[in-house]
Amino acid sequence: MTPGPGRQIVVLVALLAVVTHVCLRAVGVTLTGQRDADIRAVLEAYDAGEHDALVPLLARVRVADGFGRQLLRTSGYWVVAADGADRDRRLRVASLVALEAFEYAAIAPNLTPSDILPLVEWASGRLASRPPDAFEHAWYLAVVAVAGATPAEHPLTGYSNLRHEPSDHGPLIRHARRRFPDEPRFELAEFAIRRVARAIANRPGMAVPLLTGLSARTVRPRDMARHIDETLAGLDALRRRDRIGAEASLRSGVIRFHLDRLDESVPRLEEAASDREPFLRYVANLMLGHLHRRHGHATAALEAYRRAHAAMPNVMSGSIALSSALFLAGRRDDAYDVMESALAEQNRVLDPWRLYGWGDYRFWPELRARLRRLAGS
Repeated sequence: MTPGPGRQIVVLVALLAVVTHVCLRAVGVTLTGQRDADIRAVLEAYDAGEHDALVPLLARVRVADGFGRQLLRTSGYWVVAADGADRDRRLRVASLVALEAFEYAAIAPNLTPSDILPLVEWASGRLASRPPDAFEHAWYLAVVAVAGATPAEHPLTGYSNLRHEPSDHGPLIRHARRRFPDEPRFELAEFAIRRVARAIANRPGMAVPLLTGLSARTVRPRDMARHIDETLAGLDALRRRDRIGAEASLRSGVIRFHLDRLDESVPRLEEAASDREPFLRYVANLMLGHLHRRHGHATAALEAYRRAHAAMPNVMSGSIALSSALFLAGRRDDAYDVMESALAEQNRVLDPWRLYGWGDYRFWPELRARLRRLAGS
């Protein structure tokens, strides 16, 4: 019996489907193979000390196309293909690539930190199989630094929606503290990375539910209050610690300022304002100036702004505050001089007021340079 037209069409469609599937699969294999080769080329370039190959590769990635999984697979195979000292060096290189990709994903539109997070967690687990060393120490400090630029609080601290909910891998801060128990910045990060602390630093003047990024309808007031109290108590407990005490005081004071707890804020800001680090002195005095201005103490505000300007001259946020205070005090020529100097230098001076809300991200350039030096050693 001769097949009818309907049956011929069905057979033709089926054949087309098979051919299409085979062709698409072949294209997928080709693309995957090309991407694997591109990633290996990046890893080899980093291994040779050439660090300009990663960003062009990341820039070509399309949104949600599985790049993170491919980067993880290729990096793992590339590391285990070597032995002995070569494998150890490759692990450092792959861990550095993971971190630089994580940082890129924090600020780029075509990737998100969650795309690269499995690779970062893989690197954390593999580094833990070796004795702690200078590379791993700097690597975890850099993880904390990059975290300041990402909304990825949960995998770092274990806190999600104001509650502690450890991820499958476990909070990275916990790994860092276990590996390097004498590093105080990891203790500070446990509280400074929390959503409420970072959001208040980034969005001054907004209501607390908006600051946290959580809906007031889904968060009970007592949970919000508990989380804020835990964060502040943790920061206050670190105020007397070497190396981080002044920053803990500053972060505690800034949060209290934006919660309108001004009397509690003053002593903490004053502690930070006397520190040796210009960055902390600048932000603390700038906040004290705002606080005194809110109280109507114009002279005290002017002096605080002057101290901020002395700590880091020609920074735009402090220059505007100081110039405004001088203008209101009738010292217009001084106000003009401050702004003219700031405008002449504005492209050369990073503004701590903008960087503060990004936590330890201000340390990222230095840490990346250190890791690049250590990766090949």
